[in-house]
Amino acid sequence: MRWHELFTDLEGQARSLERGDLDSEVADRTRAELAGVELESRLRAQVSRSVTLRVTGAGDVHGVLQRIGSGWLLVATPDEAVIPLAAVSAAWNLPPAAVSKQGDQLSSRVSLTAVIRAIARDRSPVLIRMRDGLPITGTPQRVGADFVDVSTHDLDVAPRHGQVRSQVTVAFAAIALLQRGATGWA
Repeated sequence: MRWHELFTDLEGQARSLERGDLDSEVADRTRAELAGVELESRLRAQVSRSVTLRVTGAGDVHGVLQRIGSGWLLVATPDEAVIPLAAVSAAWNLPPAAVSKQGDQLSSRVSLTAVIRAIARDRSPVLIRMRDGLPITGTPQRVGADFVDVSTHDLDVAPRHGQVRSQVTVAFAAIALLQRGATGWA
């Protein structure tokens, strides 16, 4: 009987060690997989859902995440806002799910530059909130590789000669968010 108890005890210890080794291996693999997940992938899993984002220079932005491109987000706030991903400093209550860029190859290739060029072609007046909090209102005129020239004026007037206050060149890296009025982006 003593041998039976001894072997039972040894088998229990072996099972416990195996379980511990397996748990440790699973935890190590989980940490390794998580180390490769980017915020963009976590946000991509939230497209068509409500999000709350802390945006440097703009504060908390609440709305429905509509689209994600290469380094930018489109959030319906009631007005739609294009937010450079680099301006997002935090996101509240994100589930652990993530979606890779391969799941949405077309959108992930559209750059912030392309979005701002489309807005400039449309001649829509915009509000640009800078990362330092400064608002700039006007109409985008020319778009370079990493900047946009904006004719500044009030949003409710056309950018005619007498209405334009100044021309300002805005670095993309300084943009916290870019909004067009309730007319939308479509």
